[in-house]
Amino acid sequence: MENKVELGSVISGTMRTEDLIPAFVDEILRIQPDNQLALEIQNKMDDEDYFDSEDAIYDLNESLFDELNDLCDIPYAYFGAHPGDGSDYGFWPCTEQVEDEMRYGNLKNVDDLEDNFLAVQVNDHGNMTLMRCHIEYEEVWGIV
Repeated sequence: MENKVELGSVISGTMRTEDLIPAFVDEILRIQPDNQLALEIQNKMDDEDYFDSEDAIYDLNESLFDELNDLCDIPYAYFGAHPGDGSDYGFWPCTEQVEDEMRYGNLKNVDDLEDNFLAVQVNDHGNMTLMRCHIEYEEVWGIV
């Protein structure tokens, strides 16, 4: 069974390094149990002075945030603080990116698509294929 990223909070109500690091490491290991970065940081946490060190600050601000963003396999989503609550960390939809993609024509509004349309594919050798496309929708994420 594959563990996937889920939109929502990983930890909230705190900004303390000693709370965030274990929660982030646990989330990484939930998604990817053999993740070497998380396993290395997990070993560091055994040192009672670790959470007061610059090493912990670096691991939190550079390594863990980057790793969680890299593991985020949800289109147009990111790992970080909730836009409305700086002490709520998790995976959130990036609505600004979606709006930009729509503005530049890279994403279409579902209301602008037809249920049945023709599309053409031309490869680098000049071969052309005409296809009839039937749209089926699968929700990736939704926000209210």
